[in-house]
Amino acid sequence: MTFDAYGALDGTSFNDALVTIVFTGDTGQVSCSSGDCTLVAGSGDTVTVNASGVTDTFADPIEIIDKQSSDQVGFIDLNDAEYGGAQVSLVALNNTAFATYELESSIGPDSGGMGSGFLEYTTSEGYLNISSFPGGATGTFDAAAAPEPTVAALVTLPLVLMPLFRRKLRRAR
Repeated sequence: MTFDAYGALDGTSFNDALVTIVFTGDTGQVSCSSGDCTLVAGSGDTVTVNASGVTDTFADPIEIIDKQSSDQVGFIDLNDAEYGGAQVSLVALNNTAFATYELESSIGPDSGGMGSGFLEYTTSEGYLNISSFPGGATGTFDAAAAPEPTVAALVTLPLVLMPLFRRKLRRAR
């Protein structure tokens, strides 16, 4: 997700700068219930943020959520230490494309209006603070589904083994 904002990342202020949040996770772990689809960053998953050339990783567990009933996709800090371990909204983007999106496939880029909790979010090197959006704040969400390495291995394994079986069949004749 990309958007323009004012704030600071790890003590470096940014003004009307492009902020990018990248969630890399296993779509096999997506859970959908009552019109909400969620994916929590687990072991091996990463959620990074970049603003004004500073890049960092979120320290708290981050969840990406698609609230189909409100046409919204966004990120939630699931255990924000700054706020007593509460779940707090990081950023959200509104677009009707999210009414049927389930976080398991590619989508976008789709643009829409932005919202935020305007709080501090813990990163490995400090904090991300989004203080405001410029007037008419919009953002863009883009997702690309990639096969898991195990799927890729299962697909290519027969191709690698096929020549060996052919050779064995020829010798048997």
